[in-house]
Amino acid sequence: MSKSVELDGAASNITSTTNGGVTVFALAITSGFFGSNVVPKDLIVQVQETSSGNVVFTDIEKSATTLNIRFNGSITAGDYTALLMRAN
Repeated sequence: MSKSVELDGAASNITSTTNGGVTVFALAITSGFFGSNVVPKDLIVQVQETSSGNVVFTDIEKSATTLNIRFNGSITAGDYTALLMRAN
């Protein structure tokens, strides 16, 4: 099972903040993703440039209900897409 999420901050479950040269997209996992509002332990996250599809490397932090995807610098909303995949 997988889900593609555009990191644009427009969805109600995504917030974007920039502080100290770091942009963070906080993605709240809701029941619409994987049937519960918990970040699955077997979740794999791949971040791509939206226009080219090139994979980029970012810091990803998982908590119980939120994924934080961190970029160095200011990021324009919609430049990146996160592909969320369950390993099982």
